[in-house]
Amino acid sequence: MYNIATQTGWLPTLPQGLEASLGRYALLAAFAGTAAGGVLWLAGSRFSRSITTLVAVSLGGYLGMHVPGWMGWNFDGMAAAVVGAMVVGLSGYLMHTTWVGLSLSLVLALWAAVIAWVLSGGGGTPYVPDVSWSAGMVEALRATWRALPGDLPRVMPIALAAALTAGVAITVLWPKLGRVLTYSIIGVSLLLVMGLSAMRMSRPDWLAALPATLPAQLAFVAGLVGLGVVTQWRLTPGVTGGNCASDSAGGGKPQ
Repeated sequence: MYNIATQTGWLPTLPQGLEASLGRYALLAAFAGTAAGGVLWLAGSRFSRSITTLVAVSLGGYLGMHVPGWMGWNFDGMAAAVVGAMVVGLSGYLMHTTWVGLSLSLVLALWAAVIAWVLSGGGGTPYVPDVSWSAGMVEALRATWRALPGDLPRVMPIALAAALTAGVAITVLWPKLGRVLTYSIIGVSLLLVMGLSAMRMSRPDWLAALPATLPAQLAFVAGLVGLGVVTQWRLTPGVTGGNCASDSAGGGKPQ
């Protein structure tokens, strides 16, 4: 473990290498991602049901198209994609709060993993360990786990379990808070990854204005999330729990 007060350079290098993976239109993609992140950050919860339904339809179509090939089934992928889009999309509409809770749990787990890496993994930029998958998935996962630096093999499970539990608990106990927090965190995540990448490609000198130490960086991110929560709270109808019926406010239409 090291002194976190002296840790520097984490926030500016968060999307390191993203420019190369985005290809020829990297800057355009980064600006588009930044704009999408801004919308989700400040107003995503207002359109939550539409967003979850669209994501569910896309996910169902993608899985339907590829799962038959992955499993070696002799089945028309296009037909499976249509069925998957309909079934999963319908679940996204009818089980809206459940989808929001799962999304919050996953995004909290992602951030818990990043923070755990910074605090317990030596402070370096998170990376995917280079392991061979030819020996099988189980052995590859074991090799990945053994390749984690520092105290991560001990700390990471605790961080992930706490984040997943927190996401479920918040959504169940305070549905409206769960909704606005979900979109605020997702929006801030996109803003950081895509916005910093766009800044590095177009105005790299602006990176010097970012907070230098890890506590200041965490406070900066928490402040952005808090601002998004407060802004969206005023835009989001009341939520009392449940799924379809819970998303109405005062008898109004579900959002």
